[in-house]
Amino acid sequence: MKGRLLFNFFIFIALLTFNQFTLAQSNTNDSINVTDSQGWKQGRWVEDSDGEDSEGCSVGTKLEEGYYKDNRKAGVWKRFWCSGKVKNELIYNNDKTITSKDYYPDGKLKEEGTWNNLGWIGPYKTYHPNGKLYYEWEYDQAGKRTGKQRYYYENGNLMFDGTWNAGKEAGIIKEYYENGSLRSEKNFNDGKLDTTSIKIYAQKEVKPVKVDPKKEEVKPPVNPELGVIKDGYNKTFNREGKVDREGEFKNAKLFDGKQYFYKDGKLEKIAIIRDGKVTRYETSNEPKN
Repeated sequence: MKGRLLFNFFIFIALLTFNQFTLAQSNTNDSINVTDSQGWKQGRWVEDSDGEDSEGCSVGTKLEEGYYKDNRKAGVWKRFWCSGKVKNELIYNNDKTITSKDYYPDGKLKEEGTWNNLGWIGPYKTYHPNGKLYYEWEYDQAGKRTGKQRYYYENGNLMFDGTWNAGKEAGIIKEYYENGSLRSEKNFNDGKLDTTSIKIYAQKEVKPVKVDPKKEEVKPPVNPELGVIKDGYNKTFNREGKVDREGEFKNAKLFDGKQYFYKDGKLEKIAIIRDGKVTRYETSNEPKN
């Protein structure tokens, strides 16, 4: 009898300990804005608006969230617009660099890059509100612009193209009009402009490239041997029995593969199809049987 009571007592103690441990774990995982005995911030942290933030958000609107480890921000941290859309995303990396992405209020990407304690490093990009690329720069590990540097107009055309070395212009810098025509050329040496090298050009009319819709159109294939074209790999033939199209089809349309064109019974060219569109043409003098 005593043995059974002792056994039940140990079972009770074990269950009590387990429940306390489980409750502690649950509280730790669910808790936010916690500080330890030293007053250091630990775990998940959320900052809400008190109604007097710089954006003018209403009281209780989430402004920022992320994780602390020993009073230091770690991992992914996000800041928010009043609408709830992400305004800024920072990733605190183990090498002490920070990867950053900024967003416009509508959610489109505005800026992205990585920095260390000296400034931006590596690739850096900013975007116009319409989503098209604006700046495309490179930085060295000392935070100085190095390598190719480009600017773009909102229509996507190149605005500025040049090379930097350790933060200084190096070589020929080209500027362009918004329509894409060359505006000027200037030569730099260690950041200093060679005034004798300046070339200014009048704006020229740039004619848009016309695309023949007939060449771009991919007609639905007809294969009397197969009847209905099923999704997946197929090979179709023309009336002369020569291969007409082959590759992956979707909804009876060639999606990825090749389309063959013949002249006087001989293979003249091959259209390479990707994502349902002609990406390029290849020529050939060999007949396709």
